[in-house]
Amino acid sequence: MEGCICRGWKIIRDEVECINKVVDYILPKSLQVIPLSSGSLVGMEPQIGKIISLLDTESNDVRSIGLWGMSGIGKTEIASVIYERYRHQFEADCFLGDVGEMYLKKGLTWLQQALIHKLLGKNIPITSEREGAIIIKNGLRWKKVLVILDDVSHLSQLELIVGGTEWFGRGSRILITTRDKHIIIAHVKEDKVYEVQLLSENDALELFYVHAFNRNSPERDFEELSREVVKYADGLPLALKVLGPSFCGRNKEQWRDIIDRLKKIPNDDILGKLKIGLDGLNRDEMRIFLDIASLYNYKSMDHVALILKSCGIHQSIGISRLIEKSLLSFSRYDYTFRMHSLIRKMGENMLREEYANSRIWLHEEVNDLFAGKLKTKKVESLWIPKGFDFEDDRVNHSKVFKRMKSLQVLILGETVWSDFLFLVMAETICSRSIITCLPSSLRWIEWPNYPSRLLPERFEPSHLVGLCLKGSRLVELWPISKRLSNLKHLDLSKSLGLRKTPSFGDMPNLERLILEGCKNLEEVHSSLGHCRMLTSLNLRGCSKLKKLPKFVSMESLETLNLRECTSLRKFPKICGNMQRLSELYVESPWIRSLPLMSLSGLSKLHLYYCEDLESIPDTIIQNLRYLDILGCNKLATLPNSLSESEQLEQLSIHRCSRLVELPISLRVQRKLVRLALDRCENLKKLPKSIQMESLGYLGIYNCPRLDTFPEINGDMRCLKHLTVNSTEIRELPSSIGNLSGLNTLNLEGCEDLASLPNSLCNLTNLQSLILYGCKKLENLPENIGDLQQLRLLDARGTAISQPPPSIIKLGKLWSFRFSHVVQLQHSSSFVLHQLSALSSLTHLYLNNLNMLDGLPEDLGSLHFLEYLNVSGSNISCLPNSINELLCLECLNVQFCKGLTELPGELPPNLRVLCADYHLALKSIRDLVFKCVNLEEISISWCGHEITECRTVTSNQVNVFKFLHHFLRRSIQNDFFRQRWIRFSISFPQGKIPEFFTYQFINQNRISVNLNPSWYTDKFMGFSVCYQVHGGEKDSKVTPTLVCRLSGLETLLGSEDPLCLYESPNDNPAPGMLFIYIPFQIFRDHFKPLGTKAKNPNDYCLFEVSVMSGKEGCWGIRLEYENKVRRWRRKQRVTQSPKLHPVPQKDNAVTTEIGCSMAFKQQEHSSCTSSSQAFVENNIATERGLHLYYENKDLEVDQAATVVQKEHESQNVELIGVCDKPLRKMDDAPRKRKKKRKMAGENENQRACMTLIGS
Repeated sequence: MEGCICRGWKIIRDEVECINKVVDYILPKSLQVIPLSSGSLVGMEPQIGKIISLLDTESNDVRSIGLWGMSGIGKTEIASVIYERYRHQFEADCFLGDVGEMYLKKGLTWLQQALIHKLLGKNIPITSEREGAIIIKNGLRWKKVLVILDDVSHLSQLELIVGGTEWFGRGSRILITTRDKHIIIAHVKEDKVYEVQLLSENDALELFYVHAFNRNSPERDFEELSREVVKYADGLPLALKVLGPSFCGRNKEQWRDIIDRLKKIPNDDILGKLKIGLDGLNRDEMRIFLDIASLYNYKSMDHVALILKSCGIHQSIGISRLIEKSLLSFSRYDYTFRMHSLIRKMGENMLREEYANSRIWLHEEVNDLFAGKLKTKKVESLWIPKGFDFEDDRVNHSKVFKRMKSLQVLILGETVWSDFLFLVMAETICSRSIITCLPSSLRWIEWPNYPSRLLPERFEPSHLVGLCLKGSRLVELWPISKRLSNLKHLDLSKSLGLRKTPSFGDMPNLERLILEGCKNLEEVHSSLGHCRMLTSLNLRGCSKLKKLPKFVSMESLETLNLRECTSLRKFPKICGNMQRLSELYVESPWIRSLPLMSLSGLSKLHLYYCEDLESIPDTIIQNLRYLDILGCNKLATLPNSLSESEQLEQLSIHRCSRLVELPISLRVQRKLVRLALDRCENLKKLPKSIQMESLGYLGIYNCPRLDTFPEINGDMRCLKHLTVNSTEIRELPSSIGNLSGLNTLNLEGCEDLASLPNSLCNLTNLQSLILYGCKKLENLPENIGDLQQLRLLDARGTAISQPPPSIIKLGKLWSFRFSHVVQLQHSSSFVLHQLSALSSLTHLYLNNLNMLDGLPEDLGSLHFLEYLNVSGSNISCLPNSINELLCLECLNVQFCKGLTELPGELPPNLRVLCADYHLALKSIRDLVFKCVNLEEISISWCGHEITECRTVTSNQVNVFKFLHHFLRRSIQNDFFRQRWIRFSISFPQGKIPEFFTYQFINQNRISVNLNPSWYTDKFMGFSVCYQVHGGEKDSKVTPTLVCRLSGLETLLGSEDPLCLYESPNDNPAPGMLFIYIPFQIFRDHFKPLGTKAKNPNDYCLFEVSVMSGKEGCWGIRLEYENKVRRWRRKQRVTQSPKLHPVPQKDNAVTTEIGCSMAFKQQEHSSCTSSSQAFVENNIATERGLHLYYENKDLEVDQAATVVQKEHESQNVELIGVCDKPLRKMDDAPRKRKKKRKMAGENENQRACMTLIGS
């Protein structure tokens, strides 16, 4: 096909030369669609897809796309893939790599020449950068080209090489990669900039496997070591590719050596690549980078900014530059800085090599510093980390501090003194006057839980800018007055010994004063009222403070927090100008009035539980933007002047029991964005109509006397969310259809609502319609199918018997939830036709419905369905097409009394199954091994009558079965081993099974001491059993390991609480919850405590607690792979008769969990009579009673009940039974062998015999 382009060429030269020319023309284009190796694209395809969507090669516009990210994250690789895949769609293409480096080496004109040669096929000499730009612009403006500029380092490179979009022909695409976001956003539209992401853990493992093992899976013994390397690389592809080959072909010992060396000495190739990102940083920016790398990673942005500012650093622009250059990131979730671990290691390495001893933060270095092994004169910042203690009493710490002439920042770890041992040590240190002085060069001191009553008297704080002593034991700062002329930030929060504040006359530049949580503070010095520079005053939680001094000259004050000042009798008198006060929090039951007339600048007013407050001054309304009122029970009316406020954006009124109506004038509030009314029990009336053109949220909750909703007048298209919950409203006005922008309509709990207006169907942008608990609502609007954007329809607990036929038009519906109120569950038959039309469904709830025809056969067409709940519905079977639901993760068929069996094939990705007892137990093994992702099984009784004895026995047997199969699955298949799936089982009744050897009763938190060698490479995880009481809606369990080393205590727990049981009902019945917690959950979060906690065996305590706080019964086991395998072999031996021995609580001498040894004595008895149900055989050994069941015609559960009853008096706990006749066997040789072995064992070595034969 490409050959036709050569038609018309004149052959005037040698034929061979002409053929070579044709080949040179065609061959490159024929190679353009050859993809890169798939091994190099691990984890990249999702990101490539997003970038391709930004490129949109089908569009004819000229478009520039920017890729931004840190060094080594894969920008070049992604750009290369896109180049290779799409270059054939363009008339010409050019990939310029290492633009920044080539710019420095060869200049900009060289880059321009390279671009022109590649795109125009010409070698044009260029004398200046401007000339080159003109040639590019004139030569390419009619040509469709693909240009990729990789690793751009300066804006001029873009301006003079690719200029503007008018330089290129229609359909052209320019892709730019850089480490500096500032460069891209100056040239590319912000919505066309993509930040390249780090690899997920699974993708990172796969990429590492490819480079370390030349395949996408590891050798079995190297899996955990591989995870360590991946954790070190922290998702950076460059690090994984560089490190992978260094491990290839090496043994485990060599792997461990390499990993240990990496932790101390980072790889030079990686650091060299990352260090390029530091180019262009000025002195302040470099200092900020080194400070965050060593001291402030994961610290609050505001906190770090204060410290840097105290040292005279222009932190605002400096931090922005680090973020733009991909050296630092900022989490909007918790407002903390994040620095990639390898970038941080690069910074730490620079500190050791180029800025030695300027910042000290590691345990070893702090020890060396106080031992005199490091030079103190260079130390600028000292961070004494958590866990450090002053071990050597011979060290004169005061002298060491005194020699630190350059020390500016002193920070002690957040909880370093919080533990009891540390408090004792710290009190001893200060009582001996070991720390009697600190260097006068200090600008910032942060010492949480400061243990002494006074600061060192010989400390002269002339340069001190910030003093943070949160949780201190201070009674006063100094016994004598000291000039703190530079102090701007003083934090004495939670200092319980503080009864009066110091004088503020010596702090003329104080800007922030934090006394939050000083519960014993009774007096504030009168000089506070004269702090002219004070901008923030926080007295929250000073519950004994009764009065404040006059605010005489506090003209700079912007924020005043008096929350939880429950003893404050009066609001402080304002004498001077306080026009800058913009945010005020007040909480006191004694305050009757607020003298706020002069506070015309107030923009945020929060009034909490001012129970005697009867009115709010009209004069403060003018500039008010936020008004938040909670628990002001005597407040009967709001100011009429609210309508005059031109700035009011948010009005929230909660628990104001005397409020009867809102001001009529409020109905035309034009700037109001949010209006929330909650638990105003006597609120009866809203304005008859509302016209709030800016209102985006209207929420009315638990106002039981409100029976009418206002008419909608005018344009209210901004309203997106309307919630009316638990009111007496009977109908909605037809004008509700005028809310054209409404996304969510929530009418939950409006039990008197009888109908919905047809105009509701005019809300074409509605995405969520919630009618849950509208018990009198009998019909949906017939044209509900017109709501084309609807994603969620929740009509549970209504009287609606049948959805209208137009429901099938809701093609975008994600969640369809339908159920009758309990009284109507046997109403007319519920039919849902053409379920396939709802092809976007992910959640389908059809509860308590009379579904005589069952679920539609086209259920399998719901390819995106993830959750199916038909609990309580009258169905007799599930359609066979259910196994086609590849995305289904949760299936709930509880309380479906007509359902007799589960389908032979369940969805392969099923993760959670909620079923009745008889359904689940029919196919335990199939559920576990066929549903490879199954993690949780919740079992209900479905209302069957079961005796207590049978319940206990059945649960003992079946928890055993489920546990057995799940643990077998975890070690039998590499798929499960790599995923480390946790799983849980819940039973509705029963006691903690006996094979949970360590049991506790009536506790909400339990602890188990672990043997010093509890952890081995065969350890799998912890099994926990918890017996809950009724009514616990969210019974969540948090597992925790505790490390105790040299008096220290550190917690190692999971990042999120593990949910043992989440009932589908609002009030779950009592039950027994079982969960298996793989150790991987802990290992992923394992952080060694300095140099002391080196491995899991340093953690000697396992704790579990339930979040609900209710006491219950507990059981704990430790699971080991070798024990489970022995358990499995034992089952194979006994599978022919399916015999399970039934041990009593035999010869148990247990000191610590995790080190038990088992010695089992048993005699097999030949059963001579076929009519005998079971045979007892008492062995003449210490506590050895075993039962065997022979009658195959007797039901297993019946036999278990008989056995339990027969041997109640002998304190036998039945764990298992057999359901086939026993074979006759001669056990004499084995008995003799066991007796000889037992005779030679020391009596003190006997330990608990567990069910699995450990």
